[in-house]
Amino acid sequence: MLNRECAAGAARENKMLNADQRYRAYQLLKELDKSTAALMNRVAYSHGGKICWDEDLEAQRKAFKEWIDFAVTIRDDV
Repeated sequence: MLNRECAAGAARENKMLNADQRYRAYQLLKELDKSTAALMNRVAYSHGGKICWDEDLEAQRKAFKEWIDFAVTIRDDV
């Protein structure tokens, strides 16, 4: 129900991100997806040692933080 309410609210307001914002969102989500997949592959296949795990975990955390920071800046635009 909440998703329908959000969608209805967005449709009423007709707000959209500009091209630069959409491209930045795409870049950030692509990096987040890549880093999450790498981390999950490491978990699933037990590749590498602690150093590799720490590097992948840090990359995923960084990508997630960048996405959240960006999302906060556009929340009034969507």
